[in-house]
Amino acid sequence: MKQRSLLAVVTSLVAATAGLLTTSPAEAAGPSGVQTTITLLGGGNYRVAAMGKAPAGARVYLQDRFDEHQLWATQRSGRASNRGTFRLVTTTERSGGSYRVCVSRPGKDACSAGRSARIVKRSGDITLSDTASQLIPYETTLVTKGKLSRYLRGLPLTLQYKDVAGGKWQGLGDLASIDQSGKRFDVSFDITFPGLVSKQGLRLRVVAQGNAWVKTAKRGWNVDSYTQRSLAALPVQTGSQTQGNVVYGFVLNSPVSSAAMSPTNTIALTVPAGCGRIQAGISPDLSQPGVGPFSTLVQRNGVTAWSYDSAVPGPRTFSLDVAGGDTVSLTVTFDPAHPEWRPWFVSPFPPLVTAPKLPFALCAAP
Repeated sequence: MKQRSLLAVVTSLVAATAGLLTTSPAEAAGPSGVQTTITLLGGGNYRVAAMGKAPAGARVYLQDRFDEHQLWATQRSGRASNRGTFRLVTTTERSGGSYRVCVSRPGKDACSAGRSARIVKRSGDITLSDTASQLIPYETTLVTKGKLSRYLRGLPLTLQYKDVAGGKWQGLGDLASIDQSGKRFDVSFDITFPGLVSKQGLRLRVVAQGNAWVKTAKRGWNVDSYTQRSLAALPVQTGSQTQGNVVYGFVLNSPVSSAAMSPTNTIALTVPAGCGRIQAGISPDLSQPGVGPFSTLVQRNGVTAWSYDSAVPGPRTFSLDVAGGDTVSLTVTFDPAHPEWRPWFVSPFPPLVTAPKLPFALCAAP
């Protein structure tokens, strides 16, 4: 009986000791659920973080290598928490490479498979100021100014508008000039900007194009976008039955011929919805050998808005604010015995290659 009792005690001790050894952190299996991420930092550095599970209190360490023929190098070590979790963080100057986490134990350590870290993209904000509320051909230059947050600086910037017909965003290409210096930028048009589309509430946006490390950022606003509509295309109330052949010419130095010859010639036009301004100039027919006296009168809803008399020095161009539904009357007076003295409403701009050649209304469709 004593020999059996001694054998039973020894057997129990061996079993108990084996049980303690199997539950010790030093004998634990490798890490599980390892997730490794890499994030861009300032100054060209990157932060690598590894998270996962390991036996409570076990020593864990993070290793990297940048070539399959290199040895694994330990960059950070620590211990798993009482809940059996760990998080190891290190900083590196290299963006590639493979990473693994190992658990220390007697004999050979247990390590996770080496993998590339998952990139966590940075985000940033675009702050706009001095945004244009209107886009006017041959007039608007500054579109917007703004600032870029830290991780957007240096990214390519573009100006886009939402196409009215297709609903897709379109880039403006060389039409928009973008000057970027550090955190500040400004977007502008050249004075020869011909306009985009006729649209009230056109959507514009500045886009900072992201890359593998930074998310694309966008910031937009609404703007009334005007285009030039020839006065010859506006609805005629009274006067000429053929638009464009009584009061105004099409091209400076080359006016159309007049169908009416009387001391006073008047045409009344209806301003369409969305039109906000009429611009024109007055000029004699420069193709004729002589120029006689003439005068002009422009009225809005029966009230004189601009006039010109060739005998009195004064500006030969005008800009008249209008609204949809207004009636604008254009009148010229000259000697009917000399039809060659007839004046013409022409473009208010010099005859540049890129400038329009017609008197026009600026319109932004509702």
